[in-house]
Amino acid sequence: VTLGDGGVAAPIVTPLRQFVGTPLVNLRSGNRVISALIDTGSRLSYLRGDPLNPGVTDAADSCIASHPLAGNFLTRVFDRTVQLGGEEVVLSCGDLPPALRLLMDAAGAGGLIGTSLLEHYSMTLSLAKRQLQLAPRRPARLRESA
Repeated sequence: VTLGDGGVAAPIVTPLRQFVGTPLVNLRSGNRVISALIDTGSRLSYLRGDPLNPGVTDAADSCIASHPLAGNFLTRVFDRTVQLGGEEVVLSCGDLPPALRLLMDAAGAGGLIGTSLLEHYSMTLSLAKRQLQLAPRRPARLRESA
């Protein structure tokens, strides 16, 4: 039994392209459309030139993040609401380290979407259809007590 309002959320579908095998999608942050890499090597997401990054006051925490190109580094962690495929999603973001800035420069990208998004969505990358699909994860089912 799943409790809810009876509605089933439709998946988010958005066009996908590639940069040397790495998928990219467009997202909207405020008035800006940003090309963003989908990066399974990063848990956090990063947005270049996020006007809120320099003066982040809503950072919930800081952590030691890790990325194959950047190694381990200390970063603030904060949530950013963006639009992906016309729907609002919340990304767990960190401060952009210089090594990832170089990767994004090479790809012509203004953002990087990390795997923390998978805590709330299951993701399907269809290279043949050139699309990314995010389906909201179902709420956990309650266990019956004995």
